Amino acid sequence: MLGFAARAGKLISGETGSRIAVTKKKAKLMIMAEDAAATTQHEFMQLAERYQTPILKILTRQELGNAIGKSPRAIVVVVDPGFAIQINKRAAE
Repeated sequence: MLGFAARAGKLISGETGSRIAVTKKKAKLMIMAEDAAATTQHEFMQLAERYQTPILKILTRQELGNAIGKSPRAIVVVVDPGFAIQINKRAAE
């Protein structure tokens, strides 16, 4: 689902883009790599809480990057509610 969201242009990857999407309240779901740096985890957990953005902590940075066809990523943000719901469902399975 992450790959589909990326190809549809409904996913933003990287720390800077993700931060902007969250603060502009465009983010419907934040996905954080399990092996993201401690400072990155702390910063984005606070950001998600402040802007009430749901957050999933799944995959490694390498796996997250591979899923969207890019280099390793610590943070990606889904900006489409439909994709966010589907990704949440699949993560819960």
